[in-house]
Amino acid sequence: MNKLLTTLLMLCTSFALNANTIETLIKNNELSVEFSISSKPPYMVKEPLILEVTIATNRWFAKGTDVRLPSMPNIVFMPVSGLAVNGTKQVNYETWATQTRYITIFPMRDGNYQLPAFRIFVSVNHDELGVVEGEYQTQSLAFSTELPEGLTENDAYFVSSNARISIKDDYQADKEYKIGEAVQKTLTVTATGIPAMMLPEFTVKQVDGISIYQKPAELSDKSNRGDIIGARTEQITYIFERPGNYTIPAQEIVWFNNELNMVQTLTIPEETWEISGGTLLDRLRAYKAAPLSQVPKQVILTAIIAILFVLLLIYAFIKRKQLAQFYKKITHYERRQQKSTYLSAIKSNNYQGALWALYRYYGSSQTATLTHLFASDTNKAVVFKQLLILAYGKSEETPLSLQQAKLLIEKTRANIKHIGFAQYEQKIKL
Repeated sequence: MNKLLTTLLMLCTSFALNANTIETLIKNNELSVEFSISSKPPYMVKEPLILEVTIATNRWFAKGTDVRLPSMPNIVFMPVSGLAVNGTKQVNYETWATQTRYITIFPMRDGNYQLPAFRIFVSVNHDELGVVEGEYQTQSLAFSTELPEGLTENDAYFVSSNARISIKDDYQADKEYKIGEAVQKTLTVTATGIPAMMLPEFTVKQVDGISIYQKPAELSDKSNRGDIIGARTEQITYIFERPGNYTIPAQEIVWFNNELNMVQTLTIPEETWEISGGTLLDRLRAYKAAPLSQVPKQVILTAIIAILFVLLLIYAFIKRKQLAQFYKKITHYERRQQKSTYLSAIKSNNYQGALWALYRYYGSSQTATLTHLFASDTNKAVVFKQLLILAYGKSEETPLSLQQAKLLIEKTRANIKHIGFAQYEQKIKL
């Protein structure tokens, strides 16, 4: 317990000593901290506002000066660059070393602002005290902003000294576009003096009959002779879903030129497309780069049905023999063939062939001989006996008519199992 109290006391003493030491250097006129707005008024909403923190000492710096940014509603703070700007200045005919930090903020609403104090980390190498370092809080800053003339808070605009737009697309004027095909457009807005994060998002107008897919914007910043240049790139894909004539109206991106003090616009020209019919494959190909959430349900359902149909065809090809056998079984193909053979043999007076066909017709499911099968029906029994006589008996027997022969292949309640045909190969003696 005593050790814990001792540690806490040492930490508190160390913090107080550092704070007092930094304050002492300032009171002794060995260190100064200046915090100001370097941008010139009037200050516009969404215009970059530059804050300047300058630390000066008549000694030298042991480490770089660091700035801890506060948070505040309706203000966007840009990250502070990694290195301070080193320099010198004359104070009462004495050369002092300086470190300067520039902080860029963007006020997003008009009105009065009161910036809170900034925490500044300072490290000075003192010839008597050694390295003296700690945090110092700046004074607060007050300023006011106003909207550019002709604009409101709800307008999607940006403030810059120079801006331009680049438009590229793969549209071919001499090509006949069909359903399922697509046109891809790339828009790049570039502005001087602001980062890409301050450029407004491009709003795509929806058109009935066209599915529009917009990729997440690509933001990039670069520096040119000390000026930041922000670029926002939007890639939009227009997928044609129905035939017809379509027009994408012209659109404007509003911006305020803070050099000319006037509102200007970047224009995206109107586009017109004439679309004819297309195949399912064309439609599916157009959505290959789009996320599933962007693909219409009708297209997904159609694609699933098409895929299932193709898989069914592949399965049918692989299992064609088994499927053929299954088809023959459920459609009684063999029995229908034997029935046809039986009737053809009767027509041509080929009674032995007819008897063979009749045997095969009943041969797959027989519980008794054909004689027993037809014994319960007098007419069938008589016809069957006549068929046996014609096949193996005397040729003077009256030929069977087609109507009589059909009696033997009518449905019967008996279940028939296979029997040997040898039972009927005996000669019929009259």
